[in-house]
Amino acid sequence: YALAEMLEINGSLQRLECGSCDLTTDNIIAIMSVMRKNELIEKMSLYNVRNFSRQEDLTKHATRMLEFNSTLVELNFDRNAVGDEGAILFSWTLEHKNSTLRHLSLAGNKIGIVGA
Repeated sequence: YALAEMLEINGSLQRLECGSCDLTTDNIIAIMSVMRKNELIEKMSLYNVRNFSRQEDLTKHATRMLEFNSTLVELNFDRNAVGDEGAILFSWTLEHKNSTLRHLSLAGNKIGIVGA
């Protein structure tokens, strides 16, 4: 939870890189909860996050965060086993709940014809 605690008091950090980290579901929930109201971080990388629950859980927490976050303009979500369900969830969230994100990278995921 140290990262989430740091983000709560962050006064200057504008970019967060959490690529190839081992994060528990509780860590992910804590980080995404803080990011919902974060007003400084504009770029976030969650490249290849190793989570030992269902990988779509990471997607659900990320899209829920995007519903409330109005500062993030770039999100790297490469190589997180996002499938069709996750791609549809990202698409719906960006169409209906988030107008500030300008770049979403989903390279190296498991998105098929249905999610594309």
